[in-house]
Amino acid sequence: MTDCRKNFVLQFFTIEESTFSGCTGLTTVYIPAGVTSIGNYAFSGCTSLTSVTIPDSVTSIGYGAFKGCTGLTSVMIPDSVTGIYSSAFENCTSLTKVRIPAGATVVSSDAFDGCTAITEFTVAEENASYTAEEGVLFDKDMTKIILYPKGKSGSYTIPSSVI
Repeated sequence: MTDCRKNFVLQFFTIEESTFSGCTGLTTVYIPAGVTSIGNYAFSGCTSLTSVTIPDSVTSIGYGAFKGCTGLTSVMIPDSVTGIYSSAFENCTSLTKVRIPAGATVVSSDAFDGCTAITEFTVAEENASYTAEEGVLFDKDMTKIILYPKGKSGSYTIPSSVI
């Protein structure tokens, strides 16, 4: 068990790879304006983390950045984020809704693997790469299903536009 503060305010431009990985006592993170990227596995395994405030200056969320943050209930991803990479939120089993920001051009199909409570994805109207229908994430042309929410129940009919 890593000894980390319960609350932490970050004060640098890049959160480096694995910086807070395994900080099981960390509950809240406030990332200040000016930080531009959240590095690979930066907060992975922070099981008590429930809240993250990401500023508009962040443009990328790295591989496994929040992987295994089982206490994370919500995250507001700002419109400035252009990339949400593989396993970024993998096994964040308390996440229920995810909004894909306007600037996102890359959302890895496995970015939310194991997020069993997600019931819907929404997409900022201005996003040029993605759209959502009935809580399901598609490419903008709706020819490819990117992500189906693991917590969504009931029946689902795949749109005829899907190839």
